[in-house]
Amino acid sequence: THAAISPDGQWLVYASDYKSKNGDLNLFLSKKQSNGEWGEGKMMIELNTDQNEDSPFFDEDGTLYFCSKGFNSIGGFDIFMTTFNKNRNAYESPTNLGPPINSVANDIFFTKKGSVAYFTSNRAGGYGREDIYRAYLLNQV
Repeated sequence: THAAISPDGQWLVYASDYKSKNGDLNLFLSKKQSNGEWGEGKMMIELNTDQNEDSPFFDEDGTLYFCSKGFNSIGGFDIFMTTFNKNRNAYESPTNLGPPINSVANDIFFTKKGSVAYFTSNRAGGYGREDIYRAYLLNQV
């Protein structure tokens, strides 16, 4: 359904219901081959649950953001982040971004540049079924 290419252009993460036992979306990882073609997608076991995972996004530093209804979701889809651990050759356990980014509604399609992020939510108080929100990510309150 959705895909993201890593900042170095060598990795593709995408969401698909391929090989899904229940029709839910899972995240897959593909490496760019020397001939420029994408290799076979491998299911990202450490980032998939028995719920939907969708809308991957890579930050400029390589942090991977995605949405999930699993893990410790506080409601519907929540936005999670993870980093790649080179020593383990695997992604770390995902971290829920928590409130105010995540709500009891569906929060999805997170993108970020510097300290400004955008995401979509169908939370109460919006203007339509789904609205685009802007968030300023600060180190201090």
